[in-house]
Amino acid sequence: MEKETVQVNPYEVGQYVKVIDGLFHKKTMEKFHRICKELDFEDAKVGGGNQSEVNKNIRNTKTLCWHRYSKKLTHVHWCNYFINVTHEAIYKWYKPQAPEVVVGKTNYINLLKYEEGGFYKPHVDHFDKIPRTISVITFINNDFEGGYFEIFSPDLQMSQKIKPEPGRTVIFPSNFLYPHKANEVTKGTRYAVVLWYL
Repeated sequence: MEKETVQVNPYEVGQYVKVIDGLFHKKTMEKFHRICKELDFEDAKVGGGNQSEVNKNIRNTKTLCWHRYSKKLTHVHWCNYFINVTHEAIYKWYKPQAPEVVVGKTNYINLLKYEEGGFYKPHVDHFDKIPRTISVITFINNDFEGGYFEIFSPDLQMSQKIKPEPGRTVIFPSNFLYPHKANEVTKGTRYAVVLWYL
């Protein structure tokens, strides 16, 4: 069955932002949501490499990293699942419009937990010491209020908000042309999985 692809065009280079629904089955997202609610997260940091630190004025969220080489089989299973599905999506729906993009590998997923009052101010995902190429975000649940994902033009003057829905996936370049933010969650808890390809 062909998946539905929604194009987002908030600004001139908007064709490089893909919003894809249908990659992940609803029941799978419900199961993963139940798992997320039982996990212990830690405060997320900002910055890259050894310079990173917790700064809740910039990023008030919690995170948990699962590596595909973890000793826990549950972690390995879910890592491989998200990595394989998103990698296939990049080659099927993203690379045809950006054939020169180089898609490296990723070995882990980051689970994000935005509790009430949680947010992440505008930022980009590419750092000198962490040269990410492609960012992929998959939303796990929608039983919360607020928490919209928002992607901006490079000068932050225009933006497009994307409503989190279970399984909805956003693929976009990690570089300085694509600043983005997580708007504040006003009620409930928002979960997402993020992957970065080098």
